[in-house]
Amino acid sequence: MGSFLEVGAIEGWLIGDQLPGRFNTTIVTAGLLDQYGLPGFAAKYGADTIVDVHAACTDLHGFASSAADQDVSVYGTVNLQFWPRLSDGTTEIAVEMSLIDIIFTGGIDINNFMATGDISKFLVDKIDIVTSTIGDLSALKLKVEFNTVSRLIVPELNKYI
Repeated sequence: MGSFLEVGAIEGWLIGDQLPGRFNTTIVTAGLLDQYGLPGFAAKYGADTIVDVHAACTDLHGFASSAADQDVSVYGTVNLQFWPRLSDGTTEIAVEMSLIDIIFTGGIDINNFMATGDISKFLVDKIDIVTSTIGDLSALKLKVEFNTVSRLIVPELNKYI
């Protein structure tokens, strides 16, 4: 996977008002963003502004597997960009950050030819704020927010996958 990043890409968009049905929500400034680590979003762009999110994996390293635990661990870096939709139909990048050395640990279980995923750990080690139009952001506070949400959402992701 790390070599693949030299010739390919692992990236994609979360379109703020087109999330998969299971999530049944829209990403707006006053919702998830303003309340969880990105204060100032609603003040700058309005409370109901839809935000699209671009994510790109920029580094994968430190692969390790454990026969005893039946899991694989990898460290990675992801670049996140938050693009609010402006009233004139355009977008702009409001926040860009790199989540550095995310530790991912998980495995795949196969029963009766059915594969299911099992994520046991997904934690961010460091955050670098690249761009912010919404004011100064605390990388430490964002790290705590990401890791807290991760501990809550991993069990839900396991149900989904």
